[in-house]
Amino acid sequence: MKQSDWYRYGWSLDLKKQSWTQDTERQVDFIIQTLGLTGCERILDLACGYGRHSLALARRGFSVTGVDLTSVLIDDAVETAKAESLPATFICSDIRDVLFDNEFDVVLNLADGAIGYLENDAENLKIFDVIARALRPGGKHIMDICNADHARHYFPKKHWKRVNAPLRWRSFRGMNPRSA
Repeated sequence: MKQSDWYRYGWSLDLKKQSWTQDTERQVDFIIQTLGLTGCERILDLACGYGRHSLALARRGFSVTGVDLTSVLIDDAVETAKAESLPATFICSDIRDVLFDNEFDVVLNLADGAIGYLENDAENLKIFDVIARALRPGGKHIMDICNADHARHYFPKKHWKRVNAPLRWRSFRGMNPRSA
């Protein structure tokens, strides 16, 4: 295993046992309220893991596509969606490799959304290109991060909004790539 691609290995369903997963419903409430979602939006969840946010949104009627590179996590998400007949699709892929074009109203990067995990800053920036391509004109992107100082220094756009205790950042870069 190369040290630079450590993020490809070691993820397992043990993630489901982490205490922070208990906050999923509150996080989904926050997303819906903050973005003013109505239930009609198509949502792309990048680096979705086992789909905890995707599945919670699908349970509320949203059409969701989740992408993650760890097959055991995606397999679990697919199984859960199928068992509950949820409007969710899951794709096992590196998020830098997905090719969506103006298909989603919302793109999520939650639990860091792989930002900062990749080999270098240029690779991290590719995620923002995927987001910009995937969003429909007027689309919204929301992500959460653990290190605001790193984000302030490296992220391509800076639109910060303090909500409750954590610092949240929304990228409007992909709102309408053709008119930007």
